[in-house]
Amino acid sequence: MLQTVGFITLISLIATVCTFLFRYKTIKSNFLFFIFCTVVLLNELVLFITAQFDINNHIIANVNTLTYYALSILILFHIWESIRGKNKVLNITRVGLILLLVIGWILENFVVQSISVYNSFLSSIICLVLVIISIYLINVLLFVKSNSMLRDSDGLLLIGMLIRSFACGLLFLFLNYRMKYSTEFYGNILILVNISLIISDIFFLFSILCLPKNRKYTWPF
Repeated sequence: MLQTVGFITLISLIATVCTFLFRYKTIKSNFLFFIFCTVVLLNELVLFITAQFDINNHIIANVNTLTYYALSILILFHIWESIRGKNKVLNITRVGLILLLVIGWILENFVVQSISVYNSFLSSIICLVLVIISIYLINVLLFVKSNSMLRDSDGLLLIGMLIRSFACGLLFLFLNYRMKYSTEFYGNILILVNISLIISDIFFLFSILCLPKNRKYTWPF
């Protein structure tokens, strides 16, 4: 069951990236989102293959932690700027979070623990931060934009990011505290998390479909 759900998760990511390629004219103006989807797909693909051949993939997962959450922060702040406009405070906050992420990642993987062992304490903290930012931006969008959240590209992306961050944070909660539950219990948790990831990918897919087309140049009169 877990393997089947994991495979469906991979298919949903492939569908998301393929949708972006189908709407290739939107990639230039949404390059960060395209890179994010591609990185997530490549990571899940590598993890899926290594799991099938029983190959240790902890280093890959740890490296992905840095790239995935850095891109997530950049995307959320990009949406934040598109709503509120660029300002110095937002830029400083974004740079500060990225620096804290890099420092925390180095400490966790090279000082506190080893990079050859899967580490998830930093991931659980960043997931909480992403959930808080996503909820805040969703609330802002509800007041700023008059159209439905389900018809807005940024709104769909934020909902997908919220679901993904919450699901991953739930998984890391059980991993970090080493709660003494059965293997079957953890298997069920992984299934629920993967189902949540599939739902988030569906929101990402519709977010791509709702991206506005690039306007052709026209005279101002």
